Amino acid sequence: MIYCPEEPLAAGEIPALAWRGVTAEGADAGVDRLTLMSLGPPPILQSARDELGALVEGDRKGGARSERWVASVQDGPRTLIYGYFEGRPSAKTPVSCSGSPAARRSH
Repeated sequence: MIYCPEEPLAAGEIPALAWRGVTAEGADAGVDRLTLMSLGPPPILQSARDELGALVEGDRKGGARSERWVASVQDGPRTLIYGYFEGRPSAKTPVSCSGSPAARRSH
C-alpha cells in the first residue's frame, strides 16, 4: 500500500496532513491516515474498512451488510479505538473532535 497526501488540515492550532491509501495499481486501498506535525514521531489516526464489524452487523440484521469503518490512534506500541462510522469518514471528521487523543499528544 502507498499513502498519498490528500490535504493539509488543522487540529485546533496543530497542523495536520490527511493521507489516502492506494494500491500499487492506483486503486483505493480502503485506508486513510491523519498525521499531526509534532516534535517527535507523530501519533497517527487511521481509518479503515471494518470488515469484521460489517460481517457481524450483517449477521445480526439478517445478511444486510453496510460499509462500516473504524478509526484508531496508533501511538507508539499502543493502538486506541477512536470511533466507528457508517461509511467512510471525512478526513475532517477526526479533526473536528477537539477531545481527540491524537490532539492531546501532539506538540
